[in-house]
Amino acid sequence: MGRRILSIYDLGRLSKMRGQFFFREAPLFKAILETLNCINSYVTFEFSSEALSVRQLDSTRVAMVDYVIPKVCFEDWIPPETPKEFELDVQRMLTAFPKVSRDTSLHVELGFESGQAIISFIDAGKIKRRIFPMKTAVEKLEVSPPTIEDSAKCRVWLKPFIEDLQELKKIFGESTATLHSDKIGKKLILEGKEEASIFINEYKLNEGILLQLEGQAKSKYNIAQLNAYAFPQSILHLSEVANIEFGNDTPLKVAFTPKDMPLADAQFIHYLACVA
Repeated sequence: MGRRILSIYDLGRLSKMRGQFFFREAPLFKAILETLNCINSYVTFEFSSEALSVRQLDSTRVAMVDYVIPKVCFEDWIPPETPKEFELDVQRMLTAFPKVSRDTSLHVELGFESGQAIISFIDAGKIKRRIFPMKTAVEKLEVSPPTIEDSAKCRVWLKPFIEDLQELKKIFGESTATLHSDKIGKKLILEGKEEASIFINEYKLNEGILLQLEGQAKSKYNIAQLNAYAFPQSILHLSEVANIEFGNDTPLKVAFTPKDMPLADAQFIHYLACVA
């Protein structure tokens, strides 16, 4: 039987069922996947004419990420004809990633009809390809980010703040921590107790970690969840500073400021439910 020759119509139809983009620095894209993997190993993306975006809940539905990476962050951007949602097993992808450096670029081709994601790692004339299955019959998550009213807002240096949270987790585990500002708006306080032990971390404004503080509010959060979902270690590859917002007994909102120019226009926001 002879090979069928594709018509112009066929080629046009296939092009509408594909999308592709080129990203200059593969380690940054890997860091995004690593941080998403902290929330859920199965992640649903939306590929539109304007951005690659993710709004994903964790498996227990206490945390959510809201990521938007606009097309200006990519070197090459060829979206499908209409916005497409697709699901990838991010954990599986990361185990198959080759070693990458800042000189490694990334080309991603998504076949919405074939159900395959082809990722090419390009470095010094060498190309390594990894092909992953992707689920295209997915529903977009119809969950809106929570509204936080009468909130306290602060800005912190991430690395030392995350180190303090990790220290609390080692000692106090699944305990609840109360986050609040003091009455005069000069300190951010994180405090709690585990049986007979009490912990109090105070961060003074403009004296190290705490860069900005305004408003007054108080809310409780699980220490382990703060570490795993709100402030995962892998976010340090993407950001050095975070804007934190919380109200009285409300979810926590953490907006991470991208530290690298290729992602300067991207949005990385994490939400965490409070503890009643």
